[in-house]
Amino acid sequence: MHMNDIAREQATVSAAPTDPAASAASATSTAPAASAASNATPAASVHSNPVHAPSASASADCTSPTRSTSTYSTVFFDLDGTLLPMELDEFLGGYAQALGAFFGRKGLDAKSLVEDIFASTGDMGRSGTDVLNTDAFWKAFEARGHARVDFEPLLEEYYLHGFDALGANVALNPRIVAAVKTLKDKGYRLAVTTMPLFPLPAVEARVRWAGLDPDDFEFMTTYDTAHAVKPQLAFYAEALERAGAQAREVLMVGNNTLEDGIATKLGCDLFLIEDFLIEREGGVRLDDVKHGSSADFLAFCERLGEAKRS
Repeated sequence: MHMNDIAREQATVSAAPTDPAASAASATSTAPAASAASNATPAASVHSNPVHAPSASASADCTSPTRSTSTYSTVFFDLDGTLLPMELDEFLGGYAQALGAFFGRKGLDAKSLVEDIFASTGDMGRSGTDVLNTDAFWKAFEARGHARVDFEPLLEEYYLHGFDALGANVALNPRIVAAVKTLKDKGYRLAVTTMPLFPLPAVEARVRWAGLDPDDFEFMTTYDTAHAVKPQLAFYAEALERAGAQAREVLMVGNNTLEDGIATKLGCDLFLIEDFLIEREGGVRLDDVKHGSSADFLAFCERLGEAKRS
């Protein structure tokens, strides 16, 4: 199914839009990713489990239901709460403060700019799928009185030279690092299909925070390469086209029952890692998909055979 056909079906996916101005009002505790995500998904129940050493009780029940794994050629990974063991809200609070401080050093109205960035990102999350996310963002930002020609270089400067400092205290999950290496060694094609709200330098930085090499992934979804956001079906349809893979060949690995679980509607298989599980209204039921801790996921990867060859 082509991405345009998927986009026309998007009305079947439930959404709970919120007022972006209200989201922007708490600029120190929310950020673009949160604004856009809240405009696309219902309220969530979040389960945060600390990373722990693998235990003897890690069991094979994470492989149920027993959909065959022999068709896999490609693995899509979510980033926050999956590859990167951190609470998204905590990160976004620090991101908002750091971005505001950057604008302040430039002698700009930091509070107003950060609020307008958040609100414009919320608008981007509600835009259609016929324009790049970055173009939708800048259209909304310019409508708030800020010229793209003036502010795009500033944001590029921040993402290239200031953003990486946010990862100074992030602890990696060695089981996830080992799982990615195992999949790579077995010939699987890997991609990071994160919420596409940041440019490539920021996404690559966050992958490095997870103790991973960005070069191990064939592509990463970014706001200047994607035309949709999670949980829009068009987001995954575009990722499949970019990967050159059929849905039946793809395992989606995530932690969100809706934003990651929606990929199953296109025919992808799913493994939900429960360390930072987020359950959303309208998402998949855990009992209906593969699931388990990060230790379970590593064991699952170790049991997999070699990647399917075309």
